[in-house]
Amino acid sequence: MTFQQARDAGYHTHRYLSGDWEYADEDGHEHLYRDGIELTQGVITRCSYSYENGDWNYRDENANFHLYRNGIELTKGVIAKWCHSYDNGDWRYIDEDGRRHFMLKEQA
Repeated sequence: MTFQQARDAGYHTHRYLSGDWEYADEDGHEHLYRDGIELTQGVITRCSYSYENGDWNYRDENANFHLYRNGIELTKGVIAKWCHSYDNGDWRYIDEDGRRHFMLKEQA
């Protein structure tokens, strides 16, 4: 699907500064696209976000966040209840116990 097709179909759409875009379907699932490819294909998303540094994330149906960089999940192996990526490549997340974890770009 293209941005224009999503708009023409009446879906709520959003374009990010990174050039990525998304739409929310009739079930409220968000579909995030980059360069014509759906990044969130095959997953049920409740929300998604694209960062200017190229990282992106989504929240799944269990309210867990998944943060990606260059096709690799940075949050793999942790339960992230929230996450954020900074412009310099550092990132952080909050785990299921409410603890905050700050990760340097070099740790990715």
